[in-house]
Amino acid sequence: KGARPCDSRIAVIEISDESIKKIGRWPWTRDWHGALVKVLSDLGARAVVFDILFAEQDDAQKDRVFAQAITDSSRVFLAEVVRDEKSKSPSLMTSLADFSQNARALGHINLHPDIDGVMRRIPLLIQTPGQMVPQLSLAVFLDLVGASLSDVRQERDHMIISIKGQAPLVV
Repeated sequence: KGARPCDSRIAVIEISDESIKKIGRWPWTRDWHGALVKVLSDLGARAVVFDILFAEQDDAQKDRVFAQAITDSSRVFLAEVVRDEKSKSPSLMTSLADFSQNARALGHINLHPDIDGVMRRIPLLIQTPGQMVPQLSLAVFLDLVGASLSDVRQERDHMIISIKGQAPLVV
């Protein structure tokens, strides 16, 4: 599609060789993530999105700092992974309860490479027993436009999202 302009309202903080040189080896401590959440929230971020799992305990005090930052911000979105999604009983792997219970919303980060290894598609919704799990970016989008999963209707080859006061969005 060619070059597309970046939206100046979006900032991506990536785990790259450059950031590892500046911050230190991965994984970064949870208090660092907590400080990042606080700074971004104080600067007015409408959403702070982590597309990684925090599924294992680390230093208890640093975990508490991160958990408190998530609670204080109320703008943090966390990732989850649908395990065994093709089976009859898929399950969710989420971040620790201290983090995920106070997150604004959760969304899956499952990816499916094509046969050549390239990622061309992301499932926007995955059905698990008892719930439909939105992709992380869809969960953020729904929150920012004031919609919920109940406003989403999956059709065969597209999705319809009802947004209050607007014409339905067809994706």
